[in-house]
Amino acid sequence: MYHNQSQLEKVILYIEEHLSEPMNLKLLADLGNTSYYHFNHVFSETQGEPIWQFVKRLRLERAAYLLQYAGLSVADIAEAIGYASNASFSKAFEQHFQQSPTRFRSLPRPSVKADPGNDILNYTAPRLTIEPDQQMLFVRKAGLLRHQEAWQHLMEILEYPAPKSFFTEEGLSNPGFIGKSPDVPGITVEANLRYDVGLTVKPGIKLTGKEAMGQAIQWQTLPGGKYAVLLHQGSTDALAASFQAIYSDWLPKSGYRLRNAPSYQKYLPLPNNSEWATTSITQIYIPIQ
Repeated sequence: MYHNQSQLEKVILYIEEHLSEPMNLKLLADLGNTSYYHFNHVFSETQGEPIWQFVKRLRLERAAYLLQYAGLSVADIAEAIGYASNASFSKAFEQHFQQSPTRFRSLPRPSVKADPGNDILNYTAPRLTIEPDQQMLFVRKAGLLRHQEAWQHLMEILEYPAPKSFFTEEGLSNPGFIGKSPDVPGITVEANLRYDVGLTVKPGIKLTGKEAMGQAIQWQTLPGGKYAVLLHQGSTDALAASFQAIYSDWLPKSGYRLRNAPSYQKYLPLPNNSEWATTSITQIYIPIQ
């Protein structure tokens, strides 16, 4: 097991946030607080795949997501995920997905329910907003039980319902918890599907000593820009259906194009409400251009 898991997680977050840029192994090793010569072995042992294979997989999975929903050209997508040429991207994509980018884009999308806006209050007229970059304090889990495990771990860390025992209440940037899934089922295999849950906090917030006690808590930046905000009402178990409807039905009809940034959701009210699972409003942020 890696001697400093939190340092390795910093490497992974750096890769996720810089997929369009060349990767420098020396920089990644420094972020991982290990030697250049041992870094790839340590990464492979911990993650189950070599560093360059990991980077390639994330790039190609991001490309598949953009091919399905962004309306960008194959050349633009290749550039957005860090490939020097359309030809090299197409070859790598076909090796990974057993079909060309053009063929993948033409595949039929999953069908949506007859009334796709049934659980979305503002399905035809979402709120448009320009959001700043936000700092998110979060935990991550991957695999089959990722959502439940992530929430349970976060609540344990925050000693919920008293998050101010972890940092001052004034440090909260916005009320509500943020959830984000960097991967898409059907593109990423289930064992690798990730889920992040946490809180946005104000820049420069100081945490208590708990962060230094080996808790699996991290920082990431939610990129700013233009978002369409759709309001899902009801059980969070139905969120997947709402996301499917948004991407497969609303987005193609909206006239907007998906921006190369992650979508995320904000859960309101905070989950100390006994009726939270069935009556809450979830704000779904879709990056658009």
